[in-house]
Amino acid sequence: MGHVDTGKTKLLDCIRGTNFQEGEADGIIQQIGATYIHTENIRQRTKALKADAELNVLGLLVIDTSGHESFNKLRSRGSGLCAILIVDIMHGWKPQTIESLNILRIRNTEFIIALNKVGDFVS
Repeated sequence: MGHVDTGKTKLLDCIRGTNFQEGEADGIIQQIGATYIHTENIRQRTKALKADAELNVLGLLVIDTSGHESFNKLRSRGSGLCAILIVDIMHGWKPQTIESLNILRIRNTEFIIALNKVGDFVS
């Protein structure tokens, strides 16, 4: 979840080894996408972070929704289980980011906040 152009799909493209975003109009996702990430893929991608971490899930189902304002009902419906809220570190708390955060709070949904575009901030 997050505001338009925070890099949600680009992060998934990196994990999947795809380039889905390039095929979308202006690089903005116009549809819902779903990706299942197997446990072994999670272990592979995170092994440098914490090798002794115990992973007690079969995998992660990631639902990629557009951050565009017109998709607010979609974000609301899809936020009931858990979520990753993506925040563009260069732009901070934009309207749809705040909207998404409020939806998660109202629904008492467990979530994490991921800061994206950190490389732009550092350079």
